[in-house]
Amino acid sequence: MTVPPTLSPHDPHTAESSPPRAERRTMSQTSQDGSAAQQLRDAREKLHRLGHPLNAVVTEIADPPYFVDGPLQGMPIAVKDMIDVAGYARGNGNPEDMAGPPSSTDAPVITALRRGGAQIFALAALLEYAAGAQHPEIAEARNPVKPSRTAGGS
Repeated sequence: MTVPPTLSPHDPHTAESSPPRAERRTMSQTSQDGSAAQQLRDAREKLHRLGHPLNAVVTEIADPPYFVDGPLQGMPIAVKDMIDVAGYARGNGNPEDMAGPPSSTDAPVITALRRGGAQIFALAALLEYAAGAQHPEIAEARNPVKPSRTAGGS
């Protein structure tokens, strides 16, 4: 069994044993003319046009860090708000958890995605604790094809 690398306490987004070829950046540190920047702009436009109105997005991450090398090369990715993302509370579709303290480290899957070049740019809505029921205080995610219906969880 391979143990995932631990995360640096100095920078919760960067693994201590990051690949030597990888250079970690945020969009504010890179040229806004690159394809990664365009992908992120396109994803944000779609997030604002569809994601927010359909209650599909819990949190937008302003300037997501990512490694410039990797097979995902700047691909914007939203993850369910039940996975630890350093600097953000793990909401679990529950208002008390959403108001909780931020995670100090990324979950191993987030570390792997970032190392692959992904930009984790949003936390997506889910049913409370992914258990099949909506919390009464949280707006339910709507179906993009028929907004009068629920998205059905995931």
